[in-house]
Amino acid sequence: MFIAKVAYRDAVAFYSAHHYLGGVSLSSSSWGLYELEGGSYNLTACCSFGAPVSENLRASIFGDDHKDRVKELQRLARSSTCSHPMSAFVARAIRNYVKERAEKSQPELWALISFADDNQGHHGGIYQAMSWLYCGSVTATIDTFKDGSGRARHRRQGGQIISRAKAQMLGWTHERVKSTKHRYLKLLGSGRKVKRLKSSLKLQTSSYPKPQRSNTAQ
Repeated sequence: MFIAKVAYRDAVAFYSAHHYLGGVSLSSSSWGLYELEGGSYNLTACCSFGAPVSENLRASIFGDDHKDRVKELQRLARSSTCSHPMSAFVARAIRNYVKERAEKSQPELWALISFADDNQGHHGGIYQAMSWLYCGSVTATIDTFKDGSGRARHRRQGGQIISRAKAQMLGWTHERVKSTKHRYLKLLGSGRKVKRLKSSLKLQTSSYPKPQRSNTAQ
């Protein structure tokens, strides 16, 4: 088993097979877990980081002057054959991502934000297991699609926005639904730094949400 950088096209192919939203943004940084299967190492889990789409979202965490200190854990998925604990994989992927940014002399990160989609039965169990901060939920009415197999398809696919006309060409049906997402935040750095960052947060934190009884997802 080892963890390594994943090429964009390989990440997109993996998410298309194992994540309900499909691809990931072109500017993302992806890391994968490779496990020995049938004599060769195969990608069994993938984690991608990048800039949150909304500047308002980034600014809501530490203020407008520090919005570039926040990135998003944009995608996380595993295959059915993955045998490694996801929390351990994500922790190592984060360390690799932070190290990569330092080697490129990019601004030091203060936090990562991620979302768990309640509409998909996700409550953020993996983030709770890793002691991320819970910052409440956000609800909005969004445009979404379903493909011919009934699989939910987000408007953003592979870094591009899918129009209604394009969706119709693909044979997708259009829906407007209420989407509720749980927000989680990971503060980065030493214990002293994390304590200082927590005192600077603009978002309110609260206790973790509980999973639905029928929910077995992360």
